[in-house]
Amino acid sequence: MVNNNVKSFKFANNNRDLLVVTKDCKIRFYSLIKYEGIFLREVANCHRGSINEISVSDNSGYFISGGEDNMVKIWDYEA
Repeated sequence: MVNNNVKSFKFANNNRDLLVVTKDCKIRFYSLIKYEGIFLREVANCHRGSINEISVSDNSGYFISGGEDNMVKIWDYEA
């Protein structure tokens, strides 16, 4: 599922998804249904420089990313 390119990860509050931040500045979404890591989608080039932190809202409707570019971005989780 994931290689040594992983910088950090967060479980989504929906108890079924995993968000993985990679060293190449991508956020990848995996489904954990049936105990398998199934790749869902990827957000690439979302920050200029590395992604320092991600956080998911309590209702899993949004997530926030912060990067070395001094930007904080709010994302629609399902978009």
